[in-house]
Amino acid sequence: MGSAPTLLFALGVVWTHLPLAAAQPRYPKPSISFSPSGRIAPGMDVSITCHGSQQGVRFKLYRAGVAREHKEPTGSTAEFRITNARREDGGSYTCTYESLTEPPVISFPSDPAELVVAGEELSAIA
Repeated sequence: MGSAPTLLFALGVVWTHLPLAAAQPRYPKPSISFSPSGRIAPGMDVSITCHGSQQGVRFKLYRAGVAREHKEPTGSTAEFRITNARREDGGSYTCTYESLTEPPVISFPSDPAELVVAGEELSAIA
């Protein structure tokens, strides 16, 4: 019976000395847009632009929640290009940006934007 208070005391010492997890700072969410916007035909090129509120940050582009690619810092905007779009390139896109510091400060994700690749294939004019 003598060990129970000792164990509780030991747990109390460990518990009071654990650092409290501070809320990780986050940047505001970026905006995301397509050019051309809306529905595109297969074979077209599309630019995806992400714009954040910070300079010199790394942008990441996600399709259906999976990281697709990233851009090294060039300012507060990054442009991603899809050339010769296929139907498989369609879907829901979001982007984030993060500082280059350790640990990085990461933005909240952008609102999702939908890319629709549908219709007839573009054919080359002979």
